[in-house]
Amino acid sequence: DYSCNKDCDYCFTFALARRYRKPMSLESMRTIIDWAVKERMDYVPVTGGEPTLYRNFNEVVNAITETGKKTYFSTNGLGPDDAYTNLPMKNLPSVTIHILDDDDYTPSEVKRLEKNIKLLKDRTQRLVFRYVMYRPREKKWSTLLRFADKYRPTDVSFSPHFPGPYRMDSASGGVEGIFDFKSDILE
Repeated sequence: DYSCNKDCDYCFTFALARRYRKPMSLESMRTIIDWAVKERMDYVPVTGGEPTLYRNFNEVVNAITETGKKTYFSTNGLGPDDAYTNLPMKNLPSVTIHILDDDDYTPSEVKRLEKNIKLLKDRTQRLVFRYVMYRPREKKWSTLLRFADKYRPTDVSFSPHFPGPYRMDSASGGVEGIFDFKSDILE
């Protein structure tokens, strides 16, 4: 399921959400999990859009961990409460939360994010805060730094996103709005 509750400039999944409107069934997910077990994969990641919005998110995570396989997922931290409270602790070694700039959050989203960070910190061995640098001239990392100082994640990562900011054009499959690396980054 590629649906998401945010519209981040650097993300390509909104184009996929238009193309693949029907979420994958739990039965199809179990088939993929069985295949991953058969192929002896170490990890079976859960991705999206925002994976916690998938109506069977917890069932999928549980189905993966029940096989003995490890899983991980990346989230914006704004998913529904039960997505975070019902996570199995076994075989969930890492959760990554993408932290945005202050002006990308409403006050209610900040409260939800902080609540969910606390829940996830208790439910995973490794909590990662990731900041995607997609606004080259606006070095606003205040939200990331504030949350990192307050919640002490295991890791903090900065992900430069080139080219960007961009938007996938779902009609043509092309990328729009590519910036010039030399003038936008190096100068």
